Amino acid sequence: MERVQPSYVQVASQLRTLILGRQLQPGERLPAEAELAALFGVSRTTTREALRLLAAENLVETRRGVNGGSFVVHPEPAEIERALATAVELVAGTEHLSHAEVFEVWQLVQPAAARFAARRRTAEHVERLLALSAVGEATLTDGELTLQAMEFHRVVLNAAGNRLLEILTRPLAILGARPLEGAPGVRAFVCEAIGRHRVIAEAIAAGDEDLAAALMADDMARPADRRSDEV
Repeated sequence: MERVQPSYVQVASQLRTLILGRQLQPGERLPAEAELAALFGVSRTTTREALRLLAAENLVETRRGVNGGSFVVHPEPAEIERALATAVELVAGTEHLSHAEVFEVWQLVQPAAARFAARRRTAEHVERLLALSAVGEATLTDGELTLQAMEFHRVVLNAAGNRLLEILTRPLAILGARPLEGAPGVRAFVCEAIGRHRVIAEAIAAGDEDLAAALMADDMARPADRRSDEV
């Protein structure tokens, strides 16, 4: 038997549908609590709890003062990315989601991102990719070198020119590097990766989509061998 949801959850669900369906527009002021309660046939307390639930999802916000009330908001891309990153990091490495599964998605995305980057990159992207694919200073720590390598991948995502792709997958960059932390021989491994990044950057700079994708796929296959026994 399907469990009946609390009234405030049902009210929140109906309002969420209106917001996501654009029947309620960003910046639009919602009716007062008493009006909403009468509209949905619930108490003001139920309405208040529904609004709190939507506020936690960054779909509505409450403003104080004479012109206050509850207003519709739509999350900014950065907020979506942060929420996704937090959620994935909480479950990664648990029975719900292994680090290997996270890396598999990263493997699938990066060659496609390199292909798009070769098509859409700007001069600024090229300059940044070439800088990040230069072998780091000897004084850099292992952690700093790893961050340099992962920043390269994040810039590739940005150069791909697909904002949804970037929002959904950029949070995986740090998680993808997590198994390398403290691993033996990590410095040599990361320096080799940065060397491979150089030819990827050059292919992207040249606008060679097929070569950029193939080189990135090869780069992604190398860590897979190291992590094949990780769960």
